[in-house]
Amino acid sequence: MKSIAKFQNEESIPLSTVWNDVQIACMEMGIASPCQRTVVRRIKATLTARQVTRLREGKAVATQKHAARPGKRKTGRPLELVQMDHTLVDIILLANDRIHIIGRPWLTVVIDVNTRVLLGYYLSLHSPSAVSVASAMSHAVLMKNEFLERLDLAKYAYPFFGVPAIVYMDNAGEFTSVKFLSALTQAQIAYDHRPLGAKHYGGHVERYIGTMMNKVHLLNGTTMSDSRARKDLSKCTAPTMTFREFSRWFCLQVFEYHNKVHSGLGESPTEAWNSYFKPAGITPYPPIVTDPHQFRLQFMPTDTRDVHPYGIQFKGKVYWDPILEPHIGAKKAIFKYDPFSLSQIWLRVDSSYIPVPFSDLSEPDLTFEEYRASLCFSGRKIPGTFTDLAVVDSYREAEGIVGESKKLAARSKAHKEEYHLAHPSPHVAAENVSNVDYTRPPKPFNGGKRHGS
Repeated sequence: MKSIAKFQNEESIPLSTVWNDVQIACMEMGIASPCQRTVVRRIKATLTARQVTRLREGKAVATQKHAARPGKRKTGRPLELVQMDHTLVDIILLANDRIHIIGRPWLTVVIDVNTRVLLGYYLSLHSPSAVSVASAMSHAVLMKNEFLERLDLAKYAYPFFGVPAIVYMDNAGEFTSVKFLSALTQAQIAYDHRPLGAKHYGGHVERYIGTMMNKVHLLNGTTMSDSRARKDLSKCTAPTMTFREFSRWFCLQVFEYHNKVHSGLGESPTEAWNSYFKPAGITPYPPIVTDPHQFRLQFMPTDTRDVHPYGIQFKGKVYWDPILEPHIGAKKAIFKYDPFSLSQIWLRVDSSYIPVPFSDLSEPDLTFEEYRASLCFSGRKIPGTFTDLAVVDSYREAEGIVGESKKLAARSKAHKEEYHLAHPSPHVAAENVSNVDYTRPPKPFNGGKRHGS
């Protein structure tokens, strides 16, 4: 009992640790120790289920499994309430060269509570930020035809969109930033933040994330979801997917999810949505944003660059339009950009935003995350990079020449100093030098006559 009491407030302790403590105590008292199974039975009989879970899996898991869940928010229609959250996806992705690793992507999701529809999401190669939340919200509200075309998945339906009444999120910095909350207010979207430490208030989004991670765990390159699961892997599978491939795979999983019966609904999310938004339903379609471009602008991230005679350089691209001519030389010009398409930026001129496209209109469009992925071991030849292994020999040989010349020069200098020490120059009296009158003509050598005498 003392051993159980000793560990009952600890977290993530294997039950075998308690048994080890029991064995030591019994050995000290000179009595036989009970077997591990007996100790485990006693632990379960002595502690509550929540204490046992805390002992095995930690406080957070125990709270999630056993804590009371008051304050459940009920909804009566789609878009009445959405939940928003992030997660670090349990998979490692490759660079476009399929050799180097670029790391794990982040996923930001927006879930409609009433229908469990994934209203919008954003996959990124950077930790959660203003870009992530703004992009996910734009994706949730607007139609997704262009999004599907960009992924070459236009034959699949993603018909969910609309302005939510309330967005519910946690207290992370990107969710409480003045810029993001101001954009929500301008779009007439109310917002609320869940109590600190109360994950169950975002239960729908947490469960969706768990569902998707279970699918991710079947892929090559998965990291699994906790340390013990990772330790149980006899052999970790090597990653095989690039960021774009994972983006396409994830979109297909979203399509499957929407068309599978949900245990909490008794029907699929698509059916739940269509029962409300259909000609035979309560209303024919969700409320459509009258000015999608203006809505996007509200949530687009802002940046600054100098305006050069050739245009504005941003994310490895050059943007140019005659509208820039009066602004050449301007410092830190303000503009917005769309993370879903870098084909143009919007320069702020007075109180308006003017589109400025690629200077080379033949350049293919790309997303912000595709640009980031292209930077990771993309195979670009950086100026100054050696391209032939023979350079190693020439480099070392050149180093040897320089090093040997330094040794020879130092040796010569040392010999010269040794010679001067051994053969000092004759001393000339200072007074003799100072008495010489250099204004008088020199005397002939050995009394000889001057030339011409």
